[in-house]
Amino acid sequence: MKLNLPLVVTAFSIASTAAFAQTSRLEQIKETGVINIGHRETAAPMSFITIAGEVQGYSVDVCGEVVKDLAAQLSIPKLEIRYVTITPQTRIPLMASGTVDIVCGNTAKTISRLGQVGFSMPIFVDATRVAVALDAADINSLGDLAGKSVGVSQGALVEKVLRQRLQDENIAGVELALLPNEGEGLMALGTGRIDAFISNTSVIAAELEKSRYKDQLRVTGDNLQLQLGQAAIMLPRGDADLELAVNTTLARLFRSGEMDELFDKWFSPVGISMDPINQAAFKLGAVAE
Repeated sequence: MKLNLPLVVTAFSIASTAAFAQTSRLEQIKETGVINIGHRETAAPMSFITIAGEVQGYSVDVCGEVVKDLAAQLSIPKLEIRYVTITPQTRIPLMASGTVDIVCGNTAKTISRLGQVGFSMPIFVDATRVAVALDAADINSLGDLAGKSVGVSQGALVEKVLRQRLQDENIAGVELALLPNEGEGLMALGTGRIDAFISNTSVIAAELEKSRYKDQLRVTGDNLQLQLGQAAIMLPRGDADLELAVNTTLARLFRSGEMDELFDKWFSPVGISMDPINQAAFKLGAVAE
């Protein structure tokens, strides 16, 4: 019998998704003794892979605390962590398919994303900055980008926001270059393939520090005010039990001051200090038991 493969695959995907949805992630984690954590490759200091191949970062450390609490909650002596590399393009599909249980990166919570996945309470509030060549002019407004080739990470929130703002403000002549990640973006800038690269303030600062082109580039755009992103741990949509477990850990970290220590550990080395917005977010996160 000849089968229509696309229809078979679609039917199988729907059936698999339905079966998958019947079992909560916490139940699966307890049954397997494994939690699959999505992480970024080049999004320091939030989530990245070191030269030695280790997964590290602020979000990764936060998720490490989540794993400790989950192990205790589920009575698992040793909860195994399996790291899965994700990108801005793949993180939501990998969550929806069940390949990852939580994503510990630099994903910002947005209304459109809430239609596909869930989020914890915010763990960091980030703005955006622009990396340019040392001898380039400052970028003080979106109008300063006119006539330039501007790089962004494909699938990142900044791509969507920048496109909309350029359209709303009728700024023409901006050529958007979509790069796979921040490291590639700074490389494109350092080699002269683009005129500017826009990303989160924290990521640009940390990735620039690691870049071979750091002596040729600088950061501007303090007055650009493109967006404020609420970075959070990404979760399966509608999984209230897992969301509660994750937020319980985050609230403990906020109340105890451990989150402040993690902030200093990862952000101070790249010149980012606690600002009033994050101070407020941390206080709001210290929810009582």
